[in-house]
Amino acid sequence: MRSIVLFSVDVGGKHDFEGTPCVLDHHQKGFEGTLPGYETKLSSAGLVYKHFGREVLHEWIHVFLYAALLFTCFFTLLPTRLENTP
Repeated sequence: MRSIVLFSVDVGGKHDFEGTPCVLDHHQKGFEGTLPGYETKLSSAGLVYKHFGREVLHEWIHVFLYAALLFTCFFTLLPTRLENTP
């Protein structure tokens, strides 16, 4: 069975976001990767965040907001309409 590698993080000695596999490593000579507006060089985790952070946060926020809305509706709005009051 053959494996397909889509991402390589913290190994490979290069920063190649567009390549196949996508290689996100900060261990190369002359690496100067930063987030826009910041001076601190990124770690490999920082490179992952730079390239995928918006997508991850976007999905997380959708899940979180959906769960919060569901919780609010279920435990706040619906019981007031379903109570058996005289």
